Amino acid sequence: MIVTLAAMTGEIERAFMTDIYIKYSDIMKKKAEKLLSSETEAEELVQDVFMKLIERADFVMGVDEKKLPAYLMAAVRNSVMNHYRRRNVEKKYFTEVDEEEAIEWVKDEAPLPEEIYLQKEKASELSKALQKLPDRDRLILEEKYILEMSDAQISKEFGVSETSVRSYLTRARRKAYEILSKEGEYVRR
Repeated sequence: MIVTLAAMTGEIERAFMTDIYIKYSDIMKKKAEKLLSSETEAEELVQDVFMKLIERADFVMGVDEKKLPAYLMAAVRNSVMNHYRRRNVEKKYFTEVDEEEAIEWVKDEAPLPEEIYLQKEKASELSKALQKLPDRDRLILEEKYILEMSDAQISKEFGVSETSVRSYLTRARRKAYEILSKEGEYVRR
């Protein structure tokens, strides 16, 4: 605080604010401690009040000497109320989170590069196996799983019933699995 007072440009203002600090800072701290129940917070609050008073030194110098103590106590009380308001807003909008909880919130669901590589390898193997299937089996699997067509749509395209489509799909999947199993690289998960 002394450094701030020394930095004031006007000699009269500096002397006035220094005098106020010497006379009233202890009383202001006691008032702030009573309202805050924390000596450290009270000291910080009084420092903040004096910083604001220094900014308004011209106005403070104009306050009647008899009313000055009441003015200073009101400044402390208002600063304490602002302090509580800020604290309540912080509690309302900001919560403390432990590290494990934060990790869960930020959990990365993206696949790892190794998983992407394995998926591409499997897709490549499946593509090769599809090419070895008869045309009807390959087309029905492509329409169902790549184009995501319904059984009804596939049945119209092939001119068969939906039940037949499900049977064709089952047989085509089995044939594709056999091809993949023979090559020995495909592992079912």
